[in-house]
Amino acid sequence: MERQAEAVEQQMALVGDAGNSLERILRASVQSAELIAEISLAANQQVRGATSLSDAMLSISEVARQAQVSSEQTQHGTAALIEIASALNAQIGLFQVETNGNGVAHDTPGAQLVSLGEAEADATGNGHAETI
Repeated sequence: MERQAEAVEQQMALVGDAGNSLERILRASVQSAELIAEISLAANQQVRGATSLSDAMLSISEVARQAQVSSEQTQHGTAALIEIASALNAQIGLFQVETNGNGVAHDTPGAQLVSLGEAEADATGNGHAETI
């Protein structure tokens, strides 16, 4: 009987050790599940961050495209203004006015007087005077 009692005590100790081991396994499993949930949450946050970054980059790309279009339009407008300024300078060159030193304009001897209508006709090349 004593042997049986010792065997029962040894088996009881083994069962206790197994129970303790199972409790440690359970705690480790719960901790692993919590860590997995945190990793999943962090991964989802990274996906949202990457999506936001991608959207921001698309917006920046669109703004850059619009800036390029505006720049090209400005360039064309500037070229048109340069052409207009050149044409106006050519028309102004048809008039000759000199001052006599005191700021008063006087006719230049021998200068051809051109009316505004004639200057306009010459500049447009259609031979018809236009009224401004």
